[in-house]
Amino acid sequence: MRPLKWLVVAINVAAGLLMLAIGGVAWFLSSERAAAWLVETAVARTGGAVSVERVGGTLLDTLTLGGVRVDAGGGRLELSQLDLEFDLWALLGGVLVVEDLRAGPVVYEQGSATAGSGPGAAPPTVPVAIVIRRAAVAGLTIRTETEELALDPTRFAARLVDGRLAIERFSTRARGVDVTGTGMLELDAPVRLSAALDWSAMVDGRELAGRLELAGTTAMLEIHHVLSSPFSVTADGTVSLEGAPSVDIDVAWQDAAVPELDFVSSRSGTAHLAGEIAALNYESAGAVAVYGRDLDFSASGRLDGASLVIGAATLDAGARGHVDASGEIGLDTLAWELAWELALQGRGVDPG
Repeated sequence: MRPLKWLVVAINVAAGLLMLAIGGVAWFLSSERAAAWLVETAVARTGGAVSVERVGGTLLDTLTLGGVRVDAGGGRLELSQLDLEFDLWALLGGVLVVEDLRAGPVVYEQGSATAGSGPGAAPPTVPVAIVIRRAAVAGLTIRTETEELALDPTRFAARLVDGRLAIERFSTRARGVDVTGTGMLELDAPVRLSAALDWSAMVDGRELAGRLELAGTTAMLEIHHVLSSPFSVTADGTVSLEGAPSVDIDVAWQDAAVPELDFVSSRSGTAHLAGEIAALNYESAGAVAVYGRDLDFSASGRLDGASLVIGAATLDAGARGHVDASGEIGLDTLAWELAWELALQGRGVDPG
């Protein structure tokens, strides 16, 4: 009977230790102090790239972080409040699953990261895979040195594995434009990103829609854009976000028409845009129809703020003659001043 007695004692001891371990885990998961300690430990391992001012709640219920700042890739991400709800059972499989992520107003500011977290510094690494099943951000503001873009409430799902952040089911609204899509961030040094975004908007009762694909770093992006409505336009090129934003883009269109200007349309054309966005140089050529008359056109100049500066423009009607023009069009008031020269070739020109 003695071996049986020792077996019973061993089972009781093992059960007691198991209950003690379960109790310890339960205390840890339901303790605000334990949650705060865990966050502080994780933040300390980022080497200053992440900071959190306030910690509240528990891992078992809702963990609330206040005053969150993340420096990475030459920029800074600031969150006023972050609420997290976890699926802790998933940790048994080596994955940290966030069932719900809710964030207050979020601000991303390029070029304001602290020392040691600039474009040449790698973002903090995470030892486990992270899955965010549902995320809702109250508002997102993106700032560069010269521009600011404010997004309305934004929703998405995400997965972070081995320094690659995949974003799915992304949806938001900015300046009256609805945007959905997917994206990928490679959190190396520098941060690289790629995205495919579908957008649509209603302007004066007409639907505008298109698709934007981009890839590159936060300093230089390659873009491919297709406008599908109200007519077809494609654009390919690069956008530089270092210093003053600038572009180098080739544009091509087909069957372009504007309802307010029903007397003019363009069967096809191309344009090249280059320079800083605030003072953009352009060169363009194509075919245009004015009051049913087919013409070839070419133009070059500069888009300078609210003014379209025409350095040289030509409408060529072939044997009927051509018109050369230069000047400036105020886009705010549509006021225009053009210096033009009419040159007719040959005799018996049809003035119609």
